[in-house]
Amino acid sequence: MKRIIAFGILICLLFSVSNVFAAEKDETSYFQINLLLDNSKKLTKEQILLISDLSSDLSAMQRNIVYESNKQTTTTPLVLNLLLGCGIGSFVQGDTYGGTMGLVLDLLSTTLFYTGYMQSLEASTRWSSDGTEGSELIIMGAAMMLGSKIGQLIRPFIYANEYNKNLSSALMSVSMVPVMDQNKEFGMRVAANISF
Repeated sequence: MKRIIAFGILICLLFSVSNVFAAEKDETSYFQINLLLDNSKKLTKEQILLISDLSSDLSAMQRNIVYESNKQTTTTPLVLNLLLGCGIGSFVQGDTYGGTMGLVLDLLSTTLFYTGYMQSLEASTRWSSDGTEGSELIIMGAAMMLGSKIGQLIRPFIYANEYNKNLSSALMSVSMVPVMDQNKEFGMRVAANISF
């Protein structure tokens, strides 16, 4: 009888210690994922695989918290691209492609516009001018500025959508869960936990 009681106490201790280590592993994975996401604005394939591996230890609520606290928003990049231009909002968001394209297009359109303006200013000092010098460059520069601005307003949404989709797929996990079948027997089954 004493052996059964001692064995029961030992089993209870083992379960309580295993729960402590499991909770500690969950917390470690949670903090590692947050640290990884805090230090990067762009998810590489290696980071996605690491996040996917670490997220298998997290509960659905922890995954949801990680997703909501680290998803990309578009407000700041949109306002910066609208007011300042030159792809600054995209650079702040971490989108180097969108930022570079915005910068190059804004510089090129500004150069075309002011070159046309300088041609028309120079032509206005000559009496033999018909008044249309430089107008083509001004129109091309203005059209390119408009196109660049529209592109800079759309790009933060595209980048945020792609980032959030990658983060969501990295946090999706497949795990083993205990189930009870029709014969009231316990077993394990594979379950995919897809959130978002």
